[in-house]
Amino acid sequence: MKKVIHFESIDSTNTYLKKKYEHYNDFQIISADHQTEGRGRLGNTWLDDGSSALFSILLKRKMEVSLCSKLPLVASVALHKVLNLKIKNLSIKWPNDLMIENKKLAGILTESIIIDGKVLAAVVGFGINLGKIDHSNALQQQATSLWNETKVNYSIPTLIQEVAEMFDQELENLERGSTDYMVYYKKHLSLLGKSITFIQEGITYEAVVKDITSEGNLLVQTPHKKMSLSSGEVHLIRTKI
Repeated sequence: MKKVIHFESIDSTNTYLKKKYEHYNDFQIISADHQTEGRGRLGNTWLDDGSSALFSILLKRKMEVSLCSKLPLVASVALHKVLNLKIKNLSIKWPNDLMIENKKLAGILTESIIIDGKVLAAVVGFGINLGKIDHSNALQQQATSLWNETKVNYSIPTLIQEVAEMFDQELENLERGSTDYMVYYKKHLSLLGKSITFIQEGITYEAVVKDITSEGNLLVQTPHKKMSLSSGEVHLIRTKI
């Protein structure tokens, strides 16, 4: 069983570990009932009502910078494998949200501490909706939860352990040089073969998603050229089914 330090309330489990990483060992897990400044990718706020699994895992091991770029994909695979045992029709929305149709069930935020080209630590944060979501609330209309989809009350501590164990296994596979995570990720990625509209450097493009690299960049074909899209540089605004 993985060691978990739990807080009733914290600004953000990711922020906490980024500030305190020197005081903890590899794979320390921090969880919380509430995050007052919970964040998603690109600085988006993660809303919680106390019924979500909110936790972050610290990685303090020898890592190349190139491995850090693969962490969002590996984390997505681990989370999908665990949740897919409980719920079907679960897809991965690039780069690392888990969706039921067009509603978000879970999200991942990875952050690295790199100084002078050396990786000192990485933090992988998970947010999973478990409790009932009121879809009359406009802010929650784009979300769903395990309860909404299954009518089962899952244990948050148990779910954290399941995800942590699976993530640990997937990391070991990655460190051994396995690329199985890419096969799984592509199989469940909702965008492959789809037409998308995105904005890059203020310019709007139409393209078809052709592939994804091991670092998580989308390879797309516009009417005029091929492009490689990084999640940190692109705002995806529309997907055509």
